[in-house]
Amino acid sequence: MNDTKNRELLVSDVLFQTPTDKWIKDDSLPNQPLETFDLSQVLVDIACVNHIIPIIYGSRLDSGDYIDVQDSKVKLGLDIFGSAFFMLTRYEEVVKSVKDEHERFPARASLAYHEGFLMRPIVNEYLEILWWSIKKLWPGLERKKRSYRACLSHDVDWPLSVAGNNPLRVLKTAAGDVLKRKDVQLSTRRLMSLAKVCTGNVDADISNTFDFIMDASERNGLRRAFYFIADHTAGRIDGIYRLDDPWIRKLMKKICGRGHEIGLHTSYNSFRSTDQVKKEFKRLISVAEEEGICQDVWGGR
Repeated sequence: MNDTKNRELLVSDVLFQTPTDKWIKDDSLPNQPLETFDLSQVLVDIACVNHIIPIIYGSRLDSGDYIDVQDSKVKLGLDIFGSAFFMLTRYEEVVKSVKDEHERFPARASLAYHEGFLMRPIVNEYLEILWWSIKKLWPGLERKKRSYRACLSHDVDWPLSVAGNNPLRVLKTAAGDVLKRKDVQLSTRRLMSLAKVCTGNVDADISNTFDFIMDASERNGLRRAFYFIADHTAGRIDGIYRLDDPWIRKLMKKICGRGHEIGLHTSYNSFRSTDQVKKEFKRLISVAEEEGICQDVWGGR
């Protein structure tokens, strides 16, 4: 990009120069190990997690660096747009065939894991480099101010671990608390919970932490979303509760009554069928309406 005063910002273009017949093939992936660039070498003040920047796509400039700053020109050897495209579209997941036991692309197979930046907001860091470059040439520009809000959600997989469960399974878990997890206090709490639940006090279930979560949220001015499973397409992995359970219905009504949100947690195999997702959503809405729960927006995961 340039202007009438001949100020120029030049950004390397590597990924999008890939020949058509090389796309979605190993040849289009970044070369490893990745090159890195030390921002401190060019004495630029850029907000980054680490001054050592991994170069996903890019090419060194004639100077041998990845940033070249002149009076009216900034050159970036880092392919910011191609690298961001690679990360945000999860391009490598289409190219690499490796899957985990759930048919998902494992993080351990990712470039970010192999190159040690899995926990870094690398695209944000690239954008900081881009903004610094723009600001260097056009100092009068102002960045749009951003605001944020916390959107906290909970997948309701196992709202209860004692009620509705086989007592022998609970006893086995309590034994594991002592023998494996070395937590006698947890085992005691679990056994006390079992005793109370067996008398009909479902609220005493050790996994019933909903009031605690909502209390803590409300003290901090936060609104939570709770996503319930409406069908079971894969057995116990989808939990052991049903929306017809009186305690679950009471819980949903309580959540809504306290100003929090109800949503859909689709079942394990629902990704195979949009009809299944529709079925589950309709079931959730039906139960909500029966309990007098009304929302303007229905979210989910």
